[in-house]
Amino acid sequence: MPDTGIAVVGGGIAGLTTALALEAAGLACAVFEQAAALPGGGGGIQLPPNASRVLDRLGLGPALDAVAVRPVARELRRWDDDTLVGRVELGAAAERRYGAPYRTLRRADLLRVLFERCAGAVRFGHRCIGVEEHRGGVELRFAGGARHRAGVVIGADGLHSAIRGCITVDDVRPSGHTVHRALVPAADVPWPDGPPRVLVWLGPGRHCVCYPVGDAVNVVVVVPAGTGLDAAREGWHPRVRELLAAARDAFHHGLSDRPPMPRWHRGRLAVIGDAAHPMLPFLAQGAAQAIEDGAAVAVSLGTGGGFDRFEHSRRARVDRVVAAVGAGDHAAPNTLTDHDWLYGC
Repeated sequence: MPDTGIAVVGGGIAGLTTALALEAAGLACAVFEQAAALPGGGGGIQLPPNASRVLDRLGLGPALDAVAVRPVARELRRWDDDTLVGRVELGAAAERRYGAPYRTLRRADLLRVLFERCAGAVRFGHRCIGVEEHRGGVELRFAGGARHRAGVVIGADGLHSAIRGCITVDDVRPSGHTVHRALVPAADVPWPDGPPRVLVWLGPGRHCVCYPVGDAVNVVVVVPAGTGLDAAREGWHPRVRELLAAARDAFHHGLSDRPPMPRWHRGRLAVIGDAAHPMLPFLAQGAAQAIEDGAAVAVSLGTGGGFDRFEHSRRARVDRVVAAVGAGDHAAPNTLTDHDWLYGC
């Protein structure tokens, strides 16, 4: 590729969305992903209207609807007695208000839908280990000796981004929380009552989220660091304990983020998504903001605005989302109107 080309490092949700948005803007790119193939696991994911709107505009709506569920509401409940404390209407109400649906689906299905539209641009087995800027372009170095020259580089390589390290020096910050995740077959969930909903039980320093993803239910439990799933069940309402008991194949990991970057770009390098602004999963907006980033950076490059215009267009909004996550505002809204600033962008 000549030095006028665009390289995207990272072939996850952010990187693949960027590739599709660049193509829509008339720009070609090469996507470099360190994994040997598209991952097949990863649990479920929520796509709120602000994310769905971007993907629908890229022509992915029918493919997403073939594998996604459209929950009718999100309910907030007390952890110990299951009392309903708030309800956000989704479904048709959200689609009318924001012009796009609220979807839930398997993360692997979302990646597959994205990949099928830009497979020719993706090069698997390329782990970036270095970047060298030179006059007129950038050279990427990969484990195993491969090199690639490009005009600009977009780092969509997640929390442990190699490209971020070329822009700023910082480190991952443990949050003090552990997350347990599982996909439970819908037939094993003990209370399949009512229409599909996102259910959130809020407790002291912990919460549990579940929602349908096709023939399964995605279960996510956030607890203080080091708390095992057996201990995590203590004190919860019997309904939640039954749900967690069905999550026999749960995997767990610590939750971390990074401090805010002074700038998301330097010279011919920029970062997006978790590489730029990782956030804890308390507003279900990490992937959504990465999707917005991918569309915005493509528009900026396609119109000659460069990385300066991209960051200017996105910084205030992303900073507000990150602040809301840090303040625990995932527990606050109980009407659709409360979400206008978030879903209506």
